[in-house]
Amino acid sequence: MIFTIHNMGYHGTFPRDTMKKIGLPENLFKIDAMEFYGRVNFLKGGLVFSDYLTTVSRKYAEEIQTPSTDTA
Repeated sequence: MIFTIHNMGYHGTFPRDTMKKIGLPENLFKIDAMEFYGRVNFLKGGLVFSDYLTTVSRKYAEEIQTPSTDTA
C-alpha cells in the first residue's frame, strides 16, 4: 500500500472508542501501531502500515525530515 502525506500538521486523532465505532480491532491501539498519547492517530496508522510513503512534493519530503526549530 502507498500512503501519501499531504500535511503532517493534521494527524486525525480521535478518542479510543472511535476504533470500535468504525470496526478496527482493539489490538491496533498500542504504541507501535495507532496509539498516540492516549488517542487513535490515523496519520500514524497510515505511516506504520504502508509499504511505501510519498509526499506531495520533494520539498515537503525534505521539510518533514528536518527537526522542528519551533520553540513555542
